[in-house]
Amino acid sequence: MALLGEALLTVNIYNRPPELGGKLYCPSVSKTFKIGLVDLAIVEFKVSPLQVKRGEQLKLTVKVKNEGEFTQAFDLHIYINESLVRILPVKELEADSQKVIFSTLETLNTSEGSYLIKAYIPPLPGETDISDNERTVSINVLRAKPSPPFAWNLFLLLLIIILLLAISITLLILLKKRKRKEGESGHLTALVQ
Repeated sequence: MALLGEALLTVNIYNRPPELGGKLYCPSVSKTFKIGLVDLAIVEFKVSPLQVKRGEQLKLTVKVKNEGEFTQAFDLHIYINESLVRILPVKELEADSQKVIFSTLETLNTSEGSYLIKAYIPPLPGETDISDNERTVSINVLRAKPSPPFAWNLFLLLLIIILLLAISITLLILLKKRKRKEGESGHLTALVQ
């Protein structure tokens, strides 16, 4: 069993087992290394908003902490109801430091209902405290107000354009008639005098 702290590993190669009179085949090789704690934690997980209309975005904020003694690289997994939807790599998180990770999730292809969003860090080799590697948040997806179909929107736009054209043409005709009447009455006045 190894204890936490500095460790020395020495490798000797013999030509046969030492108990059978074996002699060193080559010089010993030694390496010093550190035995330390490996521990990652999700210290905070927020999802906003907690009630969203279908098609709107969810904003995720995850604060992770390296509670161990070594710089670590790891992946943060995001699940919706136990289905993995995103993997967010964390390149380097130094010992005893924190990092805030931001992400978004789309709800366009999500039906209405309640969902459990989970942030999870898979255990690293040697990590013994995994009780803080997972956090969950419950959200509700509501039915979005249906928008009119594109064809209906196009029909309304064309109808407005036609009405505006009809009003414009009618105004032009009325203005021409008025000018003609004014011209005829001016002509008649000149003839009468």
